[in-house]
Amino acid sequence: MENIKGGYFMIARKIFESEIMIWPLTWFKIWIWLIGKANHTEVKKDGVIYKRGQTLTSYEEMREIGSYRVGYRKDKPTKSVIEGFVRRIKKHGMANTRKTVRGLWIEIVNYNYFQNSANYEIDNDKYKKTTIKRETKSTLNNNEEKENNEKNKLYGEAHESKQSSEEHSNPPVGIASIIATLPERIKSQPNIKVAFQEKSLRYAEKLDIDINDIAVIEQKLDKRWFKLFKDAENKTTLGKNIELAYSYLYDHAKFRTLNNIAKIKFFFWRVNNPDYKFN
Repeated sequence: MENIKGGYFMIARKIFESEIMIWPLTWFKIWIWLIGKANHTEVKKDGVIYKRGQTLTSYEEMREIGSYRVGYRKDKPTKSVIEGFVRRIKKHGMANTRKTVRGLWIEIVNYNYFQNSANYEIDNDKYKKTTIKRETKSTLNNNEEKENNEKNKLYGEAHESKQSSEEHSNPPVGIASIIATLPERIKSQPNIKVAFQEKSLRYAEKLDIDINDIAVIEQKLDKRWFKLFKDAENKTTLGKNIELAYSYLYDHAKFRTLNNIAKIKFFFWRVNNPDYKFN
């Protein structure tokens, strides 16, 4: 068989234990694309040097990558959805970004660590754990550097410590519940029209509400959040109440001091009590 053209990149199975698995599907798609797009070796383009793990893109290009077909119609995420994605990967230490005259410069954190096959191990009952043999220059991305100082984290999971084989066999508290509910979450969200799904994510972002907070998911408040916006699709009054609640809470600084659960519950309450007057 012929060699596969275009090369390849590596995705660690640890991704299944990360919050990436509960991201909006558009974000997930763009993140995987960025890892594959990042330079595997230092290059010079238009007089600018891009190191390993760095790339140049734009909001419009990421909108195009995040688009998908619905029948004959092409749906493209809004710029605000892409801006929310960029804020997320920066906030969680997954990437560094910088606006330039040529576009948006992005550097994937820990790219070297996760794209070095020498850092992966195989478990085998018949043999001791052995490090995967590093591929030759013709089959890998010419990575001969030795990375001894990289932290063991999934492209910037800032607080994750290195796990032993015993710890790795059992997901951390809270992660198992996320994995278990993932299929149901994926099934329920496509029922929301793209415009309303994007609006729900945009409002959460602007109100500093983390829909992917484990505590939020365990209480199923994330599902209630998406359902609220879905119901507003056919209920004009509910849509107006959402706008009123958003405007009120966005302008009140004290609201931002609440935790994610309190924020969501307060938002629901305000939607249901739009005429309540505070002293």
